[in-house]
Amino acid sequence: MTRLVGMVRAANNRLWHSLCGLLSTGQRTVLGSLLTVSPGARMSELDRRPAGEAVDGEA
Repeated sequence: MTRLVGMVRAANNRLWHSLCGLLSTGQRTVLGSLLTVSPGARMSELDRRPAGEAVDGEA
């Protein structure tokens, strides 16, 4: 089980880095701001948004 979790995490990291490589600098900045959890908060801005809601400046 531990090995399987490690393999899934490694695959997730590879996918994340591949997808980030496709983003422009501005898109990376917006994504980073959506994923940041503010001090004292429990969720990121992305977590608080309803599913399917568009982000300003989204192409």
